[in-house]
Parts: sequence; C-alpha cells; structure tokens
Amino acid sequence: MDNLGVVPVVSFNLFGVNIYLNYEMIIMTYVVIVFLALVAFLGTRKLKPVPGKSQNMLEIVYEFIEDITCGTLGKKEGQTFVALICSIFVFVLAANWIGIFVYPRIE
Repeated sequence: MDNLGVVPVVSFNLFGVNIYLNYEMIIMTYVVIVFLALVAFLGTRKLKPVPGKSQNMLEIVYEFIEDITCGTLGKKEGQTFVALICSIFVFVLAANWIGIFVYPRIE
C-alpha cells in the first residue's frame, strides 16, 4: 500500500526539455491496438450478404455511431467523419474496458 498512486515513469532529456513517459500506458495502448486489430480481422474476414454473429455485432456498432454522427453533423458532413469518430469511440471504449479488467480497484 506504500506505493499506491505511484506512476511508473521513464524520464529523459531531449534538446534541453525533460520528457516523462509512463511506460505502462504505452504498453497498454499497444495491447488495445493489437486487440482491436485482431477483432477487426476476425470479424471481417468472412463477410456475407446475410451477416453472421460477429459481422452483425460490428455492423451494429458502426451503424450506431453513423446514426449519431449523421444526426449531429448532417448527412453530407457526417459521412465524412464517421470513420474517424468510430475509430476514436471504439479505441477509447476498449482502452477503458481493458483498464477496468487489468487494473481493478483495490479497496
């Protein structure tokens, strides 16, 4: 309990500026990226006109975000930003869920 709240940091000097990096955060970011790439690969490798379970789940998430984006920005501008907003939403959601499962609260 003595090191509760202590963040592991790597520091170095670059061009006279001290830079501090939390290496656990960087590792977990790459874990989330690999996890999402694996989910996207497995979910889209056998696309069919009548979707299966994994394809249906991915389409539900995409259509949900597309409806919100196009409803907010309008049809023309919304279609421009759907992929970006969907990527950010799914990444943040997965990072938060992994953070909850990997680092549960200790009380």
